[in-house]
Amino acid sequence: MGQDPREVGAERLEDDSDKSPAQLRAEIEEARVDLGDTVEALAAKTDVKSRAREKADEVKRNAVAKMTSSSPRQSKRVPSAGTTTAARRSSATAP
Repeated sequence: MGQDPREVGAERLEDDSDKSPAQLRAEIEEARVDLGDTVEALAAKTDVKSRAREKADEVKRNAVAKMTSSSPRQSKRVPSAGTTTAARRSSATAP
């Protein structure tokens, strides 16, 4: 491909011959930490079950926030969970 093997994208790698062993070790350790972070992020993205659970929790929090922020008048219109439409109609027409 004709490129200088010391080039990475638009960056040119430094010549390591003038660096001390301690500097090289520090750079290697930094690269290991960066690589570990990258692997951790990729593992989190591939954990579909956890991502689905997080999304469900987010949707649940948003729904609760909407319910608690609605006015008291609107919350009175919401039928109770155990009341059916037929039961509400019959109680409304009963004398």
